[in-house]
Amino acid sequence: MMKFLMLSLVFTLVANHVFGFKQEDVNKLIKTGKCFACDFSGFDFSGKKFTNIAADSADFSNADLRGASFIDSYMNKASFLDAKLDRTSFSGSKLFGVILRGIDLRKVDLSRVDLRRADLENSKLSMLRQANLKSANLAKANLVGADLSDTVLQDVNLRSADLSNANLEASSLHDADLTGADLTNANLKNSGLGRANLTGAIMLNANLDFADMYGARLCNTVVPDGQRIFYECRARFWTH
Repeated sequence: MMKFLMLSLVFTLVANHVFGFKQEDVNKLIKTGKCFACDFSGFDFSGKKFTNIAADSADFSNADLRGASFIDSYMNKASFLDAKLDRTSFSGSKLFGVILRGIDLRKVDLSRVDLRRADLENSKLSMLRQANLKSANLAKANLVGADLSDTVLQDVNLRSADLSNANLEASSLHDADLTGADLTNANLKNSGLGRANLTGAIMLNANLDFADMYGARLCNTVVPDGQRIFYECRARFWTH
């Protein structure tokens, strides 16, 4: 009997360590729609639908969020480390300062989401229409064919990001760091690139119709017609 009790205790401790979530936190979220700094790690949210919830600073690490939707919700500074995010929707939500590094988010709807100062380095993204990514980290991100139309990308770090075939029409890229970025065939029509750093960027066949390029740094940059130009190669103020 004692051996059985000891084994049960060990299993409980291991289960709590692996799955982590607090049932009372889950119950609170479901009942009230609010739970600050709560522990949802490892919980199965798959297929569940939420609207206007407040879960700032919550821990969603290792949680199953596949097919779940969090519409117009507040999830600022939440952690999604190793979470399953296939077909998750955060449309219209606030995810200020979240960490989503190295995650495949191509099937995640981030349209109209507040992602200011989010860390998305080396992640794969697709649906970002009308999102706010001001001062976010998107270095080395895979944005091939992504919809970034009418998106705020001011002061964003896009160093070595792949934006080939991306739709950036009417987006704001003022003061963005696009050093070494691939913008081949990208649609930048009506976009704002004022003071952007395009050092070493490739813009072959990109659509720059009516784009604002005032003050942009074009140093060792391949422009749409295939020419490599050297303009504004002196040191500037980018600090990413």
